[in-house]
Amino acid sequence: MRNAALPILVNIAKADSNTLVQAAALNTLGMLKDSGNMQVFVQALNSPSYSVQGAALRGLSEINPIIGIRYAKKYESDNVGDLTQAIVRVYATEGGATEWPFVYSRFNNGTLQEKIHLVSKFAEMTSRMENPTYIRQGIETLTALAIRYKSVGAAPFVAKFMDRIREVKTKANDISSVKLIDDAVKEIDAAK
Repeated sequence: MRNAALPILVNIAKADSNTLVQAAALNTLGMLKDSGNMQVFVQALNSPSYSVQGAALRGLSEINPIIGIRYAKKYESDNVGDLTQAIVRVYATEGGATEWPFVYSRFNNGTLQEKIHLVSKFAEMTSRMENPTYIRQGIETLTALAIRYKSVGAAPFVAKFMDRIREVKTKANDISSVKLIDDAVKEIDAAK
C-alpha cells in the first residue's frame, strides 16, 4: 500500500493547486523520513505558501536535522504562521545557543495556540541551554504561561515540562538552575 501511495503523495506535494493539500502531502511524506524525498522538500521550499514551506522544512528536518537548521536560517527574516512554527520546532529540537534568541522571541510573541503546540519543544531547548541567562528566560517564560492560564489548567501542563528541565539540570549538576525551577514551581503553586 505504501509503495502504491508514495508516487501519488509526491505528485500532490509537487503540483496540487491547493497549497493546503500540498502541505498535507508534504507532512505525510515527512513522517516517512525517507531520504529519497529530500528533493521534493527542497523544491517545496520555493513555494510562495508559508504552509507549504513549513511542511517542507519539517520534512527536511525529519530526514536530516542539520540540513533542516541550515534551511531554517534562510527563512528567519521572512516567515509567518506554519513556517514560523516549523523554524521554531527545528531550532528547538536541534538548535543551540545561536538559535535561542529566535526561538525565545517567537515563542513569547506567539499566540496561545502556538505556545501550546511548542511548549514541549521550548522546554526541551531550555533544558539544553548552558547560558544561565537563556535558562532563566526559558523558566520565567514557562512560569508566566502557567500562572497566566492557571485557571484553565495550564499549571499542571507546564509543571511536567519543568520537571523534565529539572531532571536534565540535576544530572548536569546545575544547582542554580534547579533552584530557579524549584522557586518557579512554588510561584506557580502560590498563584491564584
